[in-house]
Amino acid sequence: MRSRRPSPGNALPVYPSDLLAQRLAPRIVRVRLIVDAQGRVAEVRSLDPEAPGDAFLAAVRAACAGWRFSPLTETRTVEQRRRLPDGDVEIEYLPQSRPLPFHLDYRFAFRQIDGRAVVDAGAAADATAAPSTPPAVAAPDLR
Repeated sequence: MRSRRPSPGNALPVYPSDLLAQRLAPRIVRVRLIVDAQGRVAEVRSLDPEAPGDAFLAAVRAACAGWRFSPLTETRTVEQRRRLPDGDVEIEYLPQSRPLPFHLDYRFAFRQIDGRAVVDAGAAADATAAPSTPPAVAAPDLR
């Protein structure tokens, strides 16, 4: 099967502007993108319990709704037999491809750095694990 690469033009979600002044702690949103056979996002499912009116999840859903991926294709070899005029049978093996739907799990990190909104995205390593906070920076051991 071929790779399911995201299109380079996929825009990241926008940090909800009405929440910037609140200087909230970093927020992680984990979702499962259901992608149809043409590579379009058909559905965005939250992997975490949803809070009503969650502006961060709404931002993720709005951005991901326009995302595109290279379609996932399955290629199989199909045997084709053909009878020749002299009575012999010719066998040819031809590739046959078909696009398939798939899903990907993503993790979006919303945070503020020096008052600026920053949003990072990446594949969720383990979508079934409990949500985590961004890693803390450890102080170097200067002993």
